[in-house]
Amino acid sequence: LDDNFVALCGHDAKGTLERNLSASRATLSLGDSVMLHTGAAQVELFVVELRPADEVCVIETELEVDFAASVINEEEQKAAAEAAAKAAAEAEAAAAAAAAAAAAQ
Repeated sequence: LDDNFVALCGHDAKGTLERNLSASRATLSLGDSVMLHTGAAQVELFVVELRPADEVCVIETELEVDFAASVINEEEQKAAAEAAAKAAAEAEAAAAAAAAAAAAQ
C-alpha cells in the first residue's frame, strides 16, 4: 500500500475495505470497481482476483482482502495530479480576480 492510501484509510486499510464491502455489496465479480469511502476522500479499487470463483456472494461472509499494485501507471497518476493542481490554481486565480474586482468597486 502506498503512503497516500494508508493516510486516507488509516493503518487498517484492509479492515476498512472489508467493512465497506460487507455494508454496501451483495456480490463481487472479477473486474468490478469498488468505491471505498474513507471520510476524507473516495478511492476507487478494482477486483483483480476472486476465490473460489469469478463471482462471489459477500452477504454474511467472512471476507479476506489483499491489495495488489496499482493498475494505473505512474505517468497517468502524475498527469492526473498535475491536472488537479492546474485546476486548483485556476480556481484560486479566478477567486483572487473576483475579490480584486469586488474591492475595486
